[in-house]
Amino acid sequence: MKKTFYSSFIVFVALTIMSFITIKGPLQIGESGAAAFRELTTNIDGTDAPLRAYVQKNGMVVLFSANACNYSNNWEDRYEGLAQYCEANGLGFVVVNSNSAERNGKDSFQAMKEHAKSNNYTFPYLVDHNAAIARIMGAQTTPQVFLFDSNFRLVYRGLIDDNHKDASKVNTTYALNAMRNYISGVTPSPDITNAEGCKIKDVK
Repeated sequence: MKKTFYSSFIVFVALTIMSFITIKGPLQIGESGAAAFRELTTNIDGTDAPLRAYVQKNGMVVLFSANACNYSNNWEDRYEGLAQYCEANGLGFVVVNSNSAERNGKDSFQAMKEHAKSNNYTFPYLVDHNAAIARIMGAQTTPQVFLFDSNFRLVYRGLIDDNHKDASKVNTTYALNAMRNYISGVTPSPDITNAEGCKIKDVK
């Protein structure tokens, strides 16, 4: 009897531990990302605010990026076009840096400010403290786009377009198409694409 009790207890403890270490995958279409919008961010202008402070009437685009990622740097010339579309259509637009393991190096706050200045950013470039936002959304690479509706439900996740090397050779503008579909009341297709880029360097 005592042996059975201890065996059951060990199984219970093991299952409990497993429940705490289970890694949550990325948000799926229609799932709420509301928890991420409560997380505090710091913009390069020094403003501390929760992510939800940047949401507009039709929702929000969150673009994960990094200073020294070749993929991000190659795609970076398309950020401004996305930002302008968002501004014209009631969508918030922010670029988020979640590389918490690089805060004393190439993704430091000072390096972010310098990077934004040299690349003429006209949009918020936010520090994701402890990569909390990336963890909640399940962002894994830079760059990666997450489009949310006004109720914080995920509408699109994935690539900016199909050619990170040369904007003139792009065939499909996945993110922009998804935004246009959403604003027009049409379900984006595809609504998920497999992001390509550099792994987000989170502190484990």
